This record gives sequence, C-alpha cells and structure tokens, in this order.
Amino acid sequence: ASDSAVTVTVYKVDNNCRSLHPEAVTGPDNQLMSSAVNEVLKQQVFSSLGLVGYRLRIDRRLGIATVDLRTSGNYRQKLQNLSSCQMLGLFGGLRRTLTSYAPWKIKTVRFTELGEDILITLRE
Repeated sequence: ASDSAVTVTVYKVDNNCRSLHPEAVTGPDNQLMSSAVNEVLKQQVFSSLGLVGYRLRIDRRLGIATVDLRTSGNYRQKLQNLSSCQMLGLFGGLRRTLTSYAPWKIKTVRFTELGEDILITLRE
C-alpha cells in the first residue's frame, strides 16, 4: 500500500517570524518526505534566497537526514547570511518537520550546500 495517502505535519514559520506552526500535508507515502520538504521550502519568506532545489539523503541506520540545498549562482553564500526569520523557517522548519514524523526515524538533520556544511547557529 505504498501509494496510499498519508498525512504528515509540516512546520512553517508564522507571520510574525517568531515561531513555527504546524500544518498538515497529505500525500502518497512514497513521496511524503519530499512533499513535506517542498512544502516548507515554498514559503514566501524564502523567495529571496534563490533556492533552485535540494537533495535529501537519509541514513536510516544512524537516523540522519542530510538536506543539501541548491541555490542559483548569484545567490551563493546567501544561505550563510539568512535573517533569523529565514533561519527559523528553513532550518528550524525542516528539522522539526523531518524529526517529528516517527515512521521516518530521523533524529538529526544536517544542512549542506553543494555538499559543504552550512554552519548555522539556531535557537529552536
């Protein structure tokens, strides 16, 4: 039943940029994780980042998800200099979304850009 619809909670930044609020997203089980990530990334607050895509790698044994973000050329380094609002929405939102859905068994989320670690300090 891999094509049955499943609901996952996605965390998005609120309008005041102070916290993350949950939103339910339903999709086919086999695409649920990418649907959830897409949902987080398409928020208006990221429109200036020039995100063109991402790769998601899951190490099921260690419970680590690596989100490798891709930005278009002129936006390089933008990810190192996000506003606190964008940081909360991007890193906080993706981390909460990926770790709070039990069946995925993800404990840790790493963020990279073209394979390089994105060094971030984030208060959750």
